[in-house]
Amino acid sequence: MLDDSSLKYWHDAGHVARRTLESIKGEVEEGKSWHEVIEAAERFIKRNGGNPAFPATIAVNDLAAHYTTDHTVTAPENWKGEMIFKKGDLVKIDVGVHINGHIGDNALTIEVGNSRKHTEQIRAAKESRDAAIEMLHPGTPWYKVGAAAAQPSIDAGFQPI
Repeated sequence: MLDDSSLKYWHDAGHVARRTLESIKGEVEEGKSWHEVIEAAERFIKRNGGNPAFPATIAVNDLAAHYTTDHTVTAPENWKGEMIFKKGDLVKIDVGVHINGHIGDNALTIEVGNSRKHTEQIRAAKESRDAAIEMLHPGTPWYKVGAAAAQPSIDAGFQPI
């Protein structure tokens, strides 16, 4: 059973995660490194009363797995080129915030430079998010939430992972 203080921590963790994405989305710009954005996200989380629940991650273009930089800033396996944002890159940022044992997890998909190369994919991502939210009710099995989230992407011709 959740008590009021527990609900407050869940709310606060989600609130900091959402505000983190709002804060850093403007930093995803042409010429900036992935590492700079990941570091900015984690600094924002700490300044606002949380701790990263997991390292902030970035997925760029066809990079499917969540990626986070290490201290040596090693590129993901099979990544060609620098880890610098270029105009037209499709970027997903995922942050998790931990506050007193409670986790808020949020992600954002954006395009660098707003060249409109990925408009349909971004729209499908938002529709997938909304479909998942509609399914979130006590007792709903996670597989049903996942299936609802996948359908808008499938309908738009994309293959969710």
